Amino acid sequence: MYLGSSLKKFNLTASEISFFMILKNYDGMTQEELTTIVDVDKAVTTRVVKSLEEKKFISKIQDQNDKRQNRIYATDELKNLFPKVIEELKIFDKDVLKGIDQEEINITYNVLMKIKENFDQMLKEKNK
Repeated sequence: MYLGSSLKKFNLTASEISFFMILKNYDGMTQEELTTIVDVDKAVTTRVVKSLEEKKFISKIQDQNDKRQNRIYATDELKNLFPKVIEELKIFDKDVLKGIDQEEINITYNVLMKIKENFDQMLKEKNK
């Protein structure tokens, strides 16, 4: 609820933030890829993608190789808002991480970075 109220000023919901962050960093994904990464069902992805598109944060462009697929791209609106959202999330993180020492944070960070590297490699292999 706290995160949702913090994001309201950016016209974002807590359910949209994962998609927002992924699309900023991995432009051109399909809805199926988003569904897998965010680990939600297809209906949730469809609703969130429609909402983000209506808010002008993303655009869908038909895939040139597979006309049945649409690729999803971050708009300038999303890219311009991204730093402000990050700042708000940092404030949220500061509050959430209270009482956790730096070593524990570093271990968690390193594990997450390894997961990101693995994910990047998976995407490269899939798109060959």
